[in-house]
Amino acid sequence: MKKIILLFIIVFSFQSCIRVHKAPRIESYDLIESKLKNGNTYYGFHFYGNRQTFEARTQKYFQIEGTYLPDAFETDLLHPEEKLIISFNLSTDQDKYLDLFSGSFFNWIGFSSNSEQDKISKRGEKFDYLHIQVVDKNGVDVLAEETQRSKIVLQALNKYRAYIN
Repeated sequence: MKKIILLFIIVFSFQSCIRVHKAPRIESYDLIESKLKNGNTYYGFHFYGNRQTFEARTQKYFQIEGTYLPDAFETDLLHPEEKLIISFNLSTDQDKYLDLFSGSFFNWIGFSSNSEQDKISKRGEKFDYLHIQVVDKNGVDVLAEETQRSKIVLQALNKYRAYIN
């Protein structure tokens, strides 16, 4: 009888996680519109490169002089006829599961921390993302509308994505 109860507890513990957040899977790239009103569009993709060498490789690709990568900078490598302002945002996401068994079990045996964070576990692969924002000198979002200029910029960003990954 004890073996059956133990087996039931083990099986239940493996089946008691419910996914509450799924990290986005981006095949090649995605144009992500801002959720803010009048926000800009971002060129986002999975970043498979090394986070430690990201700044140095980006400085080399965009030919930036200096010891650090600025938050935003002007470049003419994205479009041959004009200088555009580009900025980067690195982020990380991971699948999150609600762990029903462990929290209840540890509370039942007296090891309770009363923390809601203990009930949410992060499992699975960790995803790094790179989001790129491109605006012109007037602050107009280059990626918002499908124009010839945005197509040229997207081709240049695809080359950068291939280089950085």
